[in-house]
Amino acid sequence: DGATYIGATLFEFTNKTGVTAYAVKEGTKRIAWRAMKNTGCQNIKQLTLPSTLKEIGQYAFANMSALETLDIPNSVKSLSVDILRDCTSLKELHIGTGLESIDTWSYSRSMFGPTPKLTTLTVDPANPYYRSYNNRLIRRADDTLLEIAQGTIQGDVVIDNVRRVNVLAMYTLVGADVTVTFGPDVEYIDPQIGNYQHSAVHVKSYHVNSASPYYLATDGFLIRRADSTLIAAPVLHISEDGELSLPAAIARTSLLWDASYTKLTLHAIGHIDINEPTASFCWPDKLVLSYPCVSTITIAGKPLSEALSEIKGLISVDPYGGTYANGT
Repeated sequence: DGATYIGATLFEFTNKTGVTAYAVKEGTKRIAWRAMKNTGCQNIKQLTLPSTLKEIGQYAFANMSALETLDIPNSVKSLSVDILRDCTSLKELHIGTGLESIDTWSYSRSMFGPTPKLTTLTVDPANPYYRSYNNRLIRRADDTLLEIAQGTIQGDVVIDNVRRVNVLAMYTLVGADVTVTFGPDVEYIDPQIGNYQHSAVHVKSYHVNSASPYYLATDGFLIRRADSTLIAAPVLHISEDGELSLPAAIARTSLLWDASYTKLTLHAIGHIDINEPTASFCWPDKLVLSYPCVSTITIAGKPLSEALSEIKGLISVDPYGGTYANGT
């Protein structure tokens, strides 16, 4: 019926007959990478998974744009990210008792992929590894928010009832024009949410509950209290000419990975930390440092002079590379 198996693994399914409901056969233990991202699978509205299923691979159900609900059986122990990428009609996702791990990777946009109509995201209360709260996926071991049901994002987003926020949780805000407020119990926000926040993530402003001992917000900027480090900047403060100007309350910052600004002005910054000097890092066209401003620059946690001395091989500087003046 259009299904190709290797042992107990569903390797590929092509919907040759155009059915709108499909049940993966009992005895199947794994669904492979991109297994149902094929011809005709966009027509399937109802998908039934077997009680023997153990693993679901990355992009397994990607582009199934008609799929409306999905139940992950109790037998499933592991998922890969992006299994539901571009399932634009998906409204409900239910996760069973057996899920133990979700295989993540840092450049994924979200745990399950863009699902703009997803309003119901639940985990069976008997699951010892994950829980759901307010249509959000949370890892029990460290009380970390992993995913916000994208269809529930309307204007204001309050993140509470968790201690930690994973960087991927913020990717469900892509395309949303929202204000994000963090509750007082949030003690750790992945610092990469600023570096990995693309221009498509329209956070107008960040707010923090005044009772929080861990974070604060100044003029909509999210700041870590302990060392006055900028965590994330809202697009609200990017001017029409592409300039992002940081307030004086920020003492430390990374260069933000965001292509939406072309000029970055820093005031009273005592330290710039370049954590990820890779070829894909998006530098602004112009970096303006108010003098006297930067006292230290580090790359991957090492002083600039030490980091540069360890670089071996050819080093090139392009017109956007900038210059280091007076040995600073």
